[in-house]
Amino acid sequence: RIVTLTTAWAANQPSVEGLRRGLAALGMVEGRDVVFEHRFTEGNLNALPAAAASLIASDVDLIFTSGENATLRAAQATTTLPIVFANVGDPVASGVVRELRRPGGNVTGVSNLATDLAPKRIEILKELAPSLRRVWFIYDVADAPEARIAARNAADAAGVLKLEVLARPLRTREELRAVLSEIRPGDGILVYERPTSLNIAAEVLEIALRAGALTAFSSGFWS
Repeated sequence: RIVTLTTAWAANQPSVEGLRRGLAALGMVEGRDVVFEHRFTEGNLNALPAAAASLIASDVDLIFTSGENATLRAAQATTTLPIVFANVGDPVASGVVRELRRPGGNVTGVSNLATDLAPKRIEILKELAPSLRRVWFIYDVADAPEARIAARNAADAAGVLKLEVLARPLRTREELRAVLSEIRPGDGILVYERPTSLNIAAEVLEIALRAGALTAFSSGFWS
């Protein structure tokens, strides 16, 4: 019995679907060898603690999480049930595990290397637009500390490339729209997005297409 916990807007979150397909490829049949139950909070981070607590009360063998916030809430809810995570950019900096080689405790998983890949995305933007001079690094404060690390890594790479990185941590939709109003044609945008209530990726995509700004996302879904 596997229970999934995400901040997604539907049960068929890509990581969850990947888990299901992977287990099926190993010969595990749903309903016979494995049973899934899904918890998703539709971008509401405040709903995660209650959702995580409800998992512990159910008869569950393993918890599967996607993202830093869901993983941390699950880990806070139980120190005994095994937790497997996906899509955590820096598991150590996030406090999800103690170290990569020996995570310790009841939590393990796979990092998506989002913090390490931020500099590479900056390089790609510069390669696509050699005249690029400034890049907006936009993220939800709910994604800190991961996003802050990614922003710092991006700034380090930008210095070598003679770029200016403008890191903008956001708390509200009003702050998001205020930042987007400052974006000009020829700017670059690097989005450290998660499925939070600010819906940053969708808002950025709309303004980027209208302003002619070059944009990099960490998910191919928005490309």
